[in-house]
Amino acid sequence: EIYTLSLHDALPISALRIHSAVEAWKQELSSADPAWKAHVDGLRLRIGINTGPALVGAVGTTLEYTAIGDTVNLASRVEGAAAPGSTLISHDTYRHVRGIFEVSALEPISVKGKSEPVQVYAVNGLKPHSFRMTTRGIEGIRTRTIGRDAELARLESIFNDMYTHRQTQLVNIVAEA
Repeated sequence: EIYTLSLHDALPISALRIHSAVEAWKQELSSADPAWKAHVDGLRLRIGINTGPALVGAVGTTLEYTAIGDTVNLASRVEGAAAPGSTLISHDTYRHVRGIFEVSALEPISVKGKSEPVQVYAVNGLKPHSFRMTTRGIEGIRTRTIGRDAELARLESIFNDMYTHRQTQLVNIVAEA
């Protein structure tokens, strides 16, 4: 699992780990007591992730701590469209995590409260040795690093060394633009 981590990345990573943990738990439970196998075999989670602003706080007469808003509603609709055992993300989330995860674009889904279909993607896993592909605000346009091959190679080496030895690294980059 090699990745650069942001809040957006943490959600699909967490979803993949939750699916793995459920499968491991089912296997462990079934191995410990075969009678449980029939009860847990069909257990599969559906996870939906959307990115955007939400209101978070104590809400309602019971002051239950919760998140509300269009972002949360769309995440719920995306989750409802997910197949059991899978994770779907909205296009808003995809824009932040592309290049880090193996995803499959699915047919847009119609959701309550939206006039247009919503593009969704199935998260299939992490890309090995993934590095974020950044753009300058225009999707599909990548800006190459020109004349910095040695610096980029050194940074990738530090990243791989950090991953191999599981130690935090600090990198300061000072150079002309």
